[in-house]
This record gives sequence, structure tokens and C-alpha cells, in this order.
Amino acid sequence: MSEENRVEEYISYVKRVISEFSDIGDLVVGQEVTPSKINYALSKFYDVSLALNAEYQRQKNSHLDLERHFQVWYDEAFTQAKILVQKEYAENKSIKPSVKEYEVMLRRQYKEEWLEWKKAVDDSEAKNRFLMRLRETLNKYDSILTTLSYNMRGELKALTIDDRSNANAKSAENNKVRRLPLSE
Repeated sequence: MSEENRVEEYISYVKRVISEFSDIGDLVVGQEVTPSKINYALSKFYDVSLALNAEYQRQKNSHLDLERHFQVWYDEAFTQAKILVQKEYAENKSIKPSVKEYEVMLRRQYKEEWLEWKKAVDDSEAKNRFLMRLRETLNKYDSILTTLSYNMRGELKALTIDDRSNANAKSAENNKVRRLPLSE
């Protein structure tokens, strides 16, 4: 897979995940945040959180599986690279090759395969990190939603009191709000 395709695939993954979990994120209607939008976001938060955690676990398991397969391939390739390096040092037994030399030989001998494996593991790890950051953001968003909800309740209570005090006399009697005459 070309570098451009890898980037496009990752971007499409990010967009897909964001669209799946953005159900509770768009609170603004026109230019304001309405109580119904906050209540909707709060009511859906649990479902979104569970779905995101499930996606994270799915991706994490996929990543771990990929790493295990890479490690099996790497161990076999490392053994073959070690044999090649030791053949080069066969004449001079006083010099022992380092692990670094084996790794360099592995990357030279299996360049294409190593690059493909490395890209696949790195891409999978990037998806894992993205989901972790998304989970962290969702946790912060929970406190923001809660604060917005408390603020909205306070504003609605204040509006209710203000409406009652500005009501006409008949409405004031029904609401048991006593109007005091203005003194001069």
C-alpha cells in the first residue's frame, strides 16, 4: 500500500469513527445550546461511551494480534539474518557480531516485507492512540455536559422566577406571587 493510500485509509477511519460517535457532540442549534440538545446528549452519553469502548477493545485486540504475527515473522527473519551474519564472521572467530548487525541484516534481506509489517503495525498503533485520545476527550466532555446541564437548570429557574415577577396581577394571584406597590 502506498504512503498516500495509507494516509487516506487512516483519515477515512478517523472520519468514520468520529461520525459514529458524534451523535452527542453537536449541541448548537442556530447560535444557541438548547435544553433538549443537552438532555439528548446526556441521555445518549452512556450508549456512545459503551460503543466507543467496544471499538477501542476491538481495535486493541486487532493490534495485539497483528503484533503477535509480526513477532513470529520477525523471529524467523532474525534467525535467517543471524545465520547470514555469522557466515560473514566465520573466518574471524575472535570478533562476535552484535544484535544490531543481525537487525541491520534482517532489514536489508527482508526490506519489503519488513516495511509492510512495520507500516501495518504503526497504522494499527495510530488507530489505537486515536481511540484512546477520543476516549479521553469523551471523559472530559462528560464533565462539560454536566456543567452545561447545571447551568441550563439555573438559567431556567431564573427565567421562571423572572416570568412570575413580571406577570400581570391576575396571573400573579394564580401563581401566588404578591405584588408590592412601588413607593414614591
